[in-house]
Amino acid sequence: MFITNRHIVITGAASGVGLGITQYCLQNKAAQLVLVDCDFDTHHPLVDAAEKHVSVIILDIRDDSAVKALSNKLSQQVPSIDMVINCAGVSGPFGAVWEVPKEQVDWTLEVNLMGTVNIARHFLPLLHASTHDNPCFVSVSSHLGLVTKEHLFSYQMAKHAIVAFTEALKQDCQLSDPSIQLAIFFPYFVKSNLANSDRHLAKYQKHLYIASGAKDFFQAIGTATDKGIDPIEAAKILFDGLDNKAFYIFTDEKTLQEFKQRSDYIFENSNVATLIKHDH
Repeated sequence: MFITNRHIVITGAASGVGLGITQYCLQNKAAQLVLVDCDFDTHHPLVDAAEKHVSVIILDIRDDSAVKALSNKLSQQVPSIDMVINCAGVSGPFGAVWEVPKEQVDWTLEVNLMGTVNIARHFLPLLHASTHDNPCFVSVSSHLGLVTKEHLFSYQMAKHAIVAFTEALKQDCQLSDPSIQLAIFFPYFVKSNLANSDRHLAKYQKHLYIASGAKDFFQAIGTATDKGIDPIEAAKILFDGLDNKAFYIFTDEKTLQEFKQRSDYIFENSNVATLIKHDH
């Protein structure tokens, strides 16, 4: 089993895909779990169930200094960090760029993209030092990390950027430490609180912004999420993919189908400049 005896860090572990991955790891004999989220409270089931090999950390991954402090602490307390899975994410505001508040756009990018960058910056050195023969770093993107829809540009900006970031990261790691396995996970619809991300907004922002023209889209996202696959099923798909050494891991073929449609559209609507050489 890919998980057995690994020391694993999971961000966004309190709900959604992150919680499903956490539960799957608990079922499959991980040596130690370090669960990171800004949303843990004293009544969260993972807090009640925490044992010697499970640590629950309340942390906002936007805070680079806090992420650095955690990595330093774990480097001294944990024998080895063998896997890091970045699940923390928020949906962001719904609407066109001229409609949504700048603060919520910034917040979406900071959580989804820069949070992942912060984790990579401070935890990849721990993976380099891992005693496991196959340390692993996973970025969670989205179906919307490869395709685009209306009304949700800041979320899609971040999730597309995570793909580029992780692809570049893989190339960097190939030069410095080829033993590190990297992967990008593209969940389609998974049961989660993604449509209720405003619970993480700063106190002065009461609600996630939803433009009047985006309300039907927002409700459709919520309905599709409610009907999505179970998070533990998504976790099983992820670890099966990792076990097969896949770099791109999908929960639904529709993502690939829509990505192909997007690629075809780009080719069909492109103009390639031709350099004409003249004889002198």
